[in-house]
Amino acid sequence: MQPAAEPTFVRNAASCDAPLDLGKDEGCPRRIFPLIHECGFDMGVETVPSQSRVPMHQHSDRDEVITILRGTAVVHVDGVESTAVCGDMVLIRRGESHEIRNELADELFFSWAFTPSETSFSESMQLRARQANEQDA
Repeated sequence: MQPAAEPTFVRNAASCDAPLDLGKDEGCPRRIFPLIHECGFDMGVETVPSQSRVPMHQHSDRDEVITILRGTAVVHVDGVESTAVCGDMVLIRRGESHEIRNELADELFFSWAFTPSETSFSESMQLRARQANEQDA
């Protein structure tokens, strides 16, 4: 039996050099740790404090899978609401509106992955911010 190949890289939230704090001004704070943007695949982890949420949004150009790592999420996808607990995975197809809420006292921690992903999550967020600033000007 051959030994397992070494991973190309290993990353985690502690080693993320550019976490993003989002939603504070909208009353839904959360912290995002973009970790991987390689080979058309974009992945990271996210924390959502108690009584906060990832607001309703959609991705027209990519599918998303979230995996609950700690806590419980109320997930609303295209009009259907479900509860997801540690170990559950949720497939969100491109174009589906979705929201992720943390209604409990403990922090929610989950991973997200996008494919295909031509631009990284960080690049997408920077583009959205520029577009919002241009509309406000």
